[in-house]
Amino acid sequence: MISTDGENWSLHQAPGDNQWRNIVFVNGRFIALATLGDAYRVMWSTDGVNWERSNAVPLQVNWDALAYGNGRYVAVSVGGHAMHSTDLMTWTISSQAPSSSWHSVTYGNGRFVAIAYGGTNRVMTSTDGVNWTGISVAANTWRSVTYANGTFVAVANGGTNRVMTSSDGITWYPQSVPEEGWMFVTYANGQFIAVATAGGADRVMTSLNGIDWTTQTIPQEQWQSVAYGDEKYVAVATSGDKRIMLLDCP
Repeated sequence: MISTDGENWSLHQAPGDNQWRNIVFVNGRFIALATLGDAYRVMWSTDGVNWERSNAVPLQVNWDALAYGNGRYVAVSVGGHAMHSTDLMTWTISSQAPSSSWHSVTYGNGRFVAIAYGGTNRVMTSTDGVNWTGISVAANTWRSVTYANGTFVAVANGGTNRVMTSSDGITWYPQSVPEEGWMFVTYANGQFIAVATAGGADRVMTSLNGIDWTTQTIPQEQWQSVAYGDEKYVAVATSGDKRIMLLDCP
């Protein structure tokens, strides 16, 4: 479904019958990944209405997240896999990826960085999206990672220090935040913003530097993601009567 204002939404038919898990806007395209369905688990669109699908991907697993950098698209899976492509059509498995539960990936400072909610090494980095190096960090259930202003920021929905930051994706520093179930983090409108899927009432938090955070009380739904556009933050949830919310985050 698409919207021009975050309030009024229209439904559109996606190709195939896959369970589309994640969507990003990179390199001038909306790109979605699927967790279940047929083998054509990547689709993209320039307008959000008309979609084209990739060739069959090499592994029919739960592809969860995608990033773009240095001319290459990279997708990761909770099944412990990574794949890469230069054109979105043909994908190649990265055989060196550590077999952790990769849930999110981003690109910044000349490298891809992926985080996992399970496994031995819960961070992996790559300068080319093909060859990966696993990195040991706190064994939190890391769910999302983003990059902006020279800083990688990752959030977790379990563990003690549920935010960690890094300038290079290799050395990470834990940050203390309220122990909500932080599920997603992004950077928009000059600040980092994270939403939580569980915990108390403070299920939104914002930060200018990734270290010092301010929380807000919002309806206690299972908030999964947040995006910014047209001077509005829009969050989506997997439960509740109203599963889309416009946030006020000055």
